[in-house]
Amino acid sequence: MSEVLVAYDALSVGSSDHEELRGGIEDAARRHFHSWHGFSFHFVYTPLLLVVALPLLLIAQFGNARISFFVMASFWTFITVAMWRSMAHRILAARIAYSIMVVIGVYLWSGFIRENPSPLIVPYVAGSGFIFFLLVALPAVLRSYLKHRGRVREVCHPHDGAVVWAVRTAGLLHREREAWRSSAAARACCNHVENLAVEIERGLSLAHRLDPGDSTLRREFRLEGRRVAEAVRAYKRIIAAARGPEDIDRVVRSLLSGVGALVRHDREALLADAPDLPEAATRFREFIGRSAPGVALVALSFMLPLIPAIAAKPEVADTVRWVVLVMGVTTIFTASPDLSGRVGDVIGKALPFK
Repeated sequence: MSEVLVAYDALSVGSSDHEELRGGIEDAARRHFHSWHGFSFHFVYTPLLLVVALPLLLIAQFGNARISFFVMASFWTFITVAMWRSMAHRILAARIAYSIMVVIGVYLWSGFIRENPSPLIVPYVAGSGFIFFLLVALPAVLRSYLKHRGRVREVCHPHDGAVVWAVRTAGLLHREREAWRSSAAARACCNHVENLAVEIERGLSLAHRLDPGDSTLRREFRLEGRRVAEAVRAYKRIIAAARGPEDIDRVVRSLLSGVGALVRHDREALLADAPDLPEAATRFREFIGRSAPGVALVALSFMLPLIPAIAAKPEVADTVRWVVLVMGVTTIFTASPDLSGRVGDVIGKALPFK
């Protein structure tokens, strides 16, 4: 929390409402950090970590390969689902990392399906660990997490995270203003702006303040959140094409203006300069167009065993299948250019006449 206030104080804001704005930032930062970091501390510094780790250790030590695959696949799937918001970031490294996580999850579940059942090393110990994990450890973690989420929604306002990220981003830009010529500094600043845009889109959607059945208003708020997020992403163009520190200062001033609107929960001010977005149908068509090559690669990965020349070499076929699957999932999540040439090279190396 202190780093947020230090970053704000370093900006040397001389506005008349400086103290009032600082107080609002301090309150938002306190709510944000105390709430969101509570679950991590509770998980690590209480017996909950031991409750989860002990049965997993027993299963891995005294079980068989199939049950180990099941536990690892379940745990990995939980982590992957929990990190799905990383796909909202327009950062290539984050999307590639998430794509690899998805492929690892598919690999673990395929290992569980393909692994032949074998006797447990110590059946009573492994079985007790598995039952304890399913009936005690997993419900305990879910209950603790849901209780934590309920406390966060009760204490925090959805704008608190956006306030914290906006001050952090403004502080970073202010510190790096003299390094505007540096490509590395510009990329780091653009990534911070992207993180801020994602946080603002999530905060302004107000999803947890509405009933799930109120679809019209929820859709309206989500659209407003996307519009403000796109306005924030426009700062990346200014940073990347900066002609001097003055351009960076202009972004910092605009961010501080946005911080004031967030602290006051003034949606009208945030939406004043937000651009209009394409219709949902247009966005859906664009998504289909971007993801179609990746879907084709994923389908191809499962059809490879039907090609006689590749099926004749099972080891090579399995390797090629996973390489093509990684390419397909990565293409879907990153919207990267067509990878048909690379796929052709991979398949060609597996053919006997190549």
